[in-house]
Amino acid sequence: MKKLKKLNLNQLATEMHEIGEVDQSNYVGGSVFFDPSGNYLGTSGLGDDIQIISADEFIHNQTYGLSSSGVAISSSSSGTQWAVVNHYLSGSGSSGSGFLMNNVQIASPTIDAEAGFTTDGDFYIKSGSYVLDNESDLINTLAHEENHYINNFDGSATGEINAINAQIAHASYSTTSSYYKGEVADYLYDQWERQGIANDPGYTLADARTHCGL
Repeated sequence: MKKLKKLNLNQLATEMHEIGEVDQSNYVGGSVFFDPSGNYLGTSGLGDDIQIISADEFIHNQTYGLSSSGVAISSSSSGTQWAVVNHYLSGSGSSGSGFLMNNVQIASPTIDAEAGFTTDGDFYIKSGSYVLDNESDLINTLAHEENHYINNFDGSATGEINAINAQIAHASYSTTSSYYKGEVADYLYDQWERQGIANDPGYTLADARTHCGL
């Protein structure tokens, strides 16, 4: 069983495999498995998804060379989602600030944003959010929110664009899903609309998609 380590976001990205765009949807570093309490179990098989499985079942499968199949984290309990998100946040923060260490909430699945901050400055991620099911998508979302955290929660269009550029520059972005990249591109275009420059030369939706690697 792989030993659990606490890594910051940049260290997490460094340890992740980087492969071609064609193969990304099928293989990154293996599906990532946690138990229902949020304890990291290891990786197995293909993909970049995060799954929940009992420790006994995972160990049995690993021992006998069997493939493991768990439950998507987005379909697990809010307590499990909270524990797994905390695993990725433990010791994170490139500024050494202990980013979000004790202030994580699993928000209602009916809210619009996939992740963000409350008015009290607490970090939240939407229950059942699609970003939970893919490790690269989750780590890259945390990179975006970390940029907000270290820049005084600037939610202006400029602040959002800065956070988008920070997440694109983050090493985890190259292995995010195509769907995720599309959502980032749409969000970038939304910020250009807020600035009143959308559809000006260099600021079309096609330009946003190109900027976001699509």
